[in-house]
Amino acid sequence: MKKSVLRIASLLTTAALALTACGSGDDESSEPLDSVSIGVFPGSVLSLPAYIGDREGLFDKHGVDVSFVEGKSGPEILSALIGGSTDVAVMAGSVLISALQQGQDVRSIPLFAGIDMTIAATPGSGITDLESLLGKKISITARGGAGEMFVHELLRENGLDPSDVEYVAAGPLANQIPLLRKGDADAVVLGYTSQAVFESEGIDLVTIADPRDGTAGQVAEYGVGSLWVTNGKQAGRMSKVCAAFKDIQAWIADPANAEEGAKLLAEITGVPEEHAAQLWTDEAQELWRTEVSDEEWKDNVAWVNSSTDSDGKDVAPTSACE
Repeated sequence: MKKSVLRIASLLTTAALALTACGSGDDESSEPLDSVSIGVFPGSVLSLPAYIGDREGLFDKHGVDVSFVEGKSGPEILSALIGGSTDVAVMAGSVLISALQQGQDVRSIPLFAGIDMTIAATPGSGITDLESLLGKKISITARGGAGEMFVHELLRENGLDPSDVEYVAAGPLANQIPLLRKGDADAVVLGYTSQAVFESEGIDLVTIADPRDGTAGQVAEYGVGSLWVTNGKQAGRMSKVCAAFKDIQAWIADPANAEEGAKLLAEITGVPEEHAAQLWTDEAQELWRTEVSDEEWKDNVAWVNSSTDSDGKDVAPTSACE
C-alpha cells in the first residue's frame, strides 16, 4: 500500500498555528499509538529501518499505521518532532545530544547506528594520510554537521589541529560530484553508499579513513551516527512502535533477509545494484545495534563538546521503550 509522504517544511507552520490556537498542554494519555508519522531523510540509508518496517509489514503486524514525513536536515527533523509534526524520527547522535543539553525532552527508541563515514581524497591531491589533509580543501554537506565533526575528531585524536583544514560546504551528493571533478576540493567525507555512487560515476578516490578497515580511529568504535527517537509527550504511547522496531532490528540481523534487504537498499538510496549486497552488510547488518553503554554516551558527548568548542553538560537519552 502506498504510504502518505509529506514534507516537514509544509507542516511546521501548521503545527505552530495549532499550538497557538490550542495551547501546548501535555497529552497525558497512555493509550498506545496506532497511527504514527515518521520523520525520515528521503533516499538516505539512515531511514532504512523505517522503510523496512513498512515494506515487510512489521508495523502492520503490531497494528501501527505509518506515514512518512520527509526532512532535509537534522535540525528540521528535530523541530518537527518537538513541534508534534512527527511522532518518531531518525536523528544524528550529535543533534540529539545538543537537544538534550538544551533541555529538550527527547527519548530514544533502541535502534542505534554506528559511524558509516569515510574520508577519501582525489589521486592528484597529494593526500595520503590524515596529516597530509592539513592545508587542503575538504568537501562536506554542511558546516557544523556530522562530516565536519568526524574530520575534527580524527585530526584531534592524531594530535593534529582541525583548524588547519578548509571545509567546502557543498550540499547534497549531486553537488559534490562536479566539485571533485573540477578540482575545487581535494578530499570529501562520504557515507558508504555515497562512496559507492562516486565509484559508479568513475571518480577515482584514495581512502584515507574508513571504519570498515580500522583506519577511522576511536570515534568509529564509540560513535553514534544516528538513532531513532520520539518526544517526551508521546513516549508513554510507544509500546506498539517499540515492538515493531524490535522486529525491524531482528529482520535486519537475519542473514536470510540479505538478498531482499540489498534490493531494498538499492531501491531507496539509488546505489548501484552491484554494490548493494556488500553495502547491506556494511550499512545494515553491521551498523545497527540496540544498546549504547553509559561510557559510550559519555564519549559521544565529549566528541560533540570538542567539535563545537562548548562545555555542554553530560547527557544521555532516556528510552521510550522501558
